Amino acid sequence: MVQIRQGLNAYQRTGAALTLPYFLALLAEAYGRGGQPENGLAAVAEALNAVDSHQERWWQAELLRLRGELLLAQESKGQKVETAEECFRQALAVACRQPARSLELRAAMSLARLWQRQGKRAAA
Repeated sequence: MVQIRQGLNAYQRTGAALTLPYFLALLAEAYGRGGQPENGLAAVAEALNAVDSHQERWWQAELLRLRGELLLAQESKGQKVETAEECFRQALAVACRQPARSLELRAAMSLARLWQRQGKRAAA
């Protein structure tokens, strides 16, 4: 993850911003898989800021889905489950508007898995 971050920093020093949200999503996913959801959430927040500032929205649905997954991965759940569900719903809405079927499917699967864990099998 350190190497990914170093590569991103070098990329940004060139003045480049194209595909930055995608690269930050990869970093966030790596943090999540490495058991560091807090760092992953920081990378997602940075990516979503880049989406807003550069109007590069093609990966926005996946970023919202990742945010939900990282929230669920945190130790203290409580309010995080509701926030994660909202992230999945937002990801679905964005993917439907674009239309980005594969991202829509990923968001739907994340939402369905959450509902299954909550015992909402019919909704899932």
